[in-house]
Amino acid sequence: MENKGKRWTDEEIIQLLTSIRKKKTHEELAVAHGRSKNSIFQKLKALAIDYYEGEGKTVEEIQRFTGLSKEVIEQAILESSAPKIYAYYRASTGNSGISHSWEEFSSMIKGLKQITHRSFSSEEEAAAWIESKKAEVPVASATVADARVADATLAKAPVPTPFRISSLSEKQRLAFDAVQEGQNVFLTGPGGTGKTFLIGLIKESLPNVALTAMTGCAALLLGQGAKTIHSWAGIGLGTGGFEQMIGRIRMMKKAAVAWKNTRTLIIDEISMMTPDILELLDKVGKRLRNSSRPFGGLQVVFVGDFFQLPPVAKGVETAFAFQSPIWNATIEKTVALDRIFRQEDSAFQEILDEARVGEISAKSFTTLKSRCNLDYSGELIKPTILLARKADVELINKGSLDALPGEVRLYSAKTKNGKHPPSEVKKIVEKMDANSPYVPELVLKKGAQVMLIKNVDPENGLVNGSRGIVTDFTPQGKPVVHFKVGTEITVDYEIWASDHESPVERIQIPLCLAYALTIHKSQGATLDCALIDVGPKIFEYGQAYVALSRVKSLEGLYISSVSAEAFRAHPTVKSFYSGTYIPLVKEAPPMLPELNTESYAFDEEAVVLRKQPSINTFFTGLGRKA
Repeated sequence: MENKGKRWTDEEIIQLLTSIRKKKTHEELAVAHGRSKNSIFQKLKALAIDYYEGEGKTVEEIQRFTGLSKEVIEQAILESSAPKIYAYYRASTGNSGISHSWEEFSSMIKGLKQITHRSFSSEEEAAAWIESKKAEVPVASATVADARVADATLAKAPVPTPFRISSLSEKQRLAFDAVQEGQNVFLTGPGGTGKTFLIGLIKESLPNVALTAMTGCAALLLGQGAKTIHSWAGIGLGTGGFEQMIGRIRMMKKAAVAWKNTRTLIIDEISMMTPDILELLDKVGKRLRNSSRPFGGLQVVFVGDFFQLPPVAKGVETAFAFQSPIWNATIEKTVALDRIFRQEDSAFQEILDEARVGEISAKSFTTLKSRCNLDYSGELIKPTILLARKADVELINKGSLDALPGEVRLYSAKTKNGKHPPSEVKKIVEKMDANSPYVPELVLKKGAQVMLIKNVDPENGLVNGSRGIVTDFTPQGKPVVHFKVGTEITVDYEIWASDHESPVERIQIPLCLAYALTIHKSQGATLDCALIDVGPKIFEYGQAYVALSRVKSLEGLYISSVSAEAFRAHPTVKSFYSGTYIPLVKEAPPMLPELNTESYAFDEEAVVLRKQPSINTFFTGLGRKA
């Protein structure tokens, strides 16, 4: 039994219930799932309880779903309805706790590691169990070494929330207070205004917050625990009708529980969301939370900047989330942050502000032209070329690496399983490799130009986007990199974890070749130096602004071509931000039973740029004039 003792995945549960409808016996199910007959029986009982307590299904309906007899279902419900006492014990500290509510208990143990917990029928039983655990593992007395470890841990701990709140700008505090009051908030503003910082603060300050983003790459930048909104909500690509989708979500216990238990849902990169997705999420929330309020009464915080690249929906004109009537029915307060925290170059910031709204002044255009055709051949670390297409980037990086002499070093990402079946691990790894910043098969040589893809040592300037040159390899094979900030370090392996309860981990060197990058791949990175094209090839609204905003300062900006016409902002977005936008539909349209899945299936790579720039111009310019 290959899956004995392993956690049931959402896919397995769906397969199980599908097989039940096909009248498969428990013996056949046990063979198909690699589990015992008793495991199949117990799982079906657990699902029966979930359907009864969580979804309000009748016993007759549960019979159809699970294939269990009426007597078995009623007995399971009876046993489940008996009051429970929950207790935990943490051997490393000797701490323990007892609660009469699972909601309270889950909050009590959240974030605690290496704990044991159980449920009991009485408080006396729970207390006796805790005493027995204390007798088993006596708590060691604190030593000097323990104190040093504690001090080191404290030094790495995040700054306490009250202190961080006091450092907020006036508008950041306005948004923070609105969220604390339970309002649905749209938080917007250009890069560097502290949106991500504020997201983290909200997450720390409230219980049951779900942190999501529109893409896997953006979710990873938000930190551990963040998911794509599609994964969190269980909507996938929305194949099939709405009722089928609701059925799948209910069978995927994690998504159903998330909808039920979450208090505040944060969605980053809201600018990439189409009205169809917004309306689908609202409709799912109303159904699963059994409420007619927006999103079923779930508090939502939308974060993003619509002046960046618009969402891509196949076969339809560009449409923004705020164009849906659901937006106005949901959002109670909009806060536009405008104080820039990370930009020290005021002249460059002025250019970025103008580029964002598509209104480049003559003065700014003259400044940009002064950055054209600059000679960077004397630079040890050449400007990173920002391109649209992944294939173009790979061509430049491979050609540049091949031109270097010396031995090739290959670093293959390793996988650490999180108690999933092999077939499930394979799917998770494929998804992680496609959406994560790490390179699954990283090839390096001495002299290769590279970029950090994680914050390694922020105090010394080694952050996501820091660029350098590989100067050597340690006897263990790890790369030694001299960074442009002047620091040289041995780059160690880092871990990327999936968003599962028992995560799958990918372990890899946090570097990528940095001769060229896609604008999409540079997301979240602030480059000290880059070569960009903001000339006639720019065709999309917001494209020129996004390219410029990847660079830290004017000094690090190299331009191959510039055109004033390249700087455009979508007129609908401009009217929305100026307050003059008038929705075409003032009342929410009736919800349709079927969803047009084509309308919101998007290609992440296509979100950034959709035309091929001239490779020859960039490639032949390496090391010479741009």
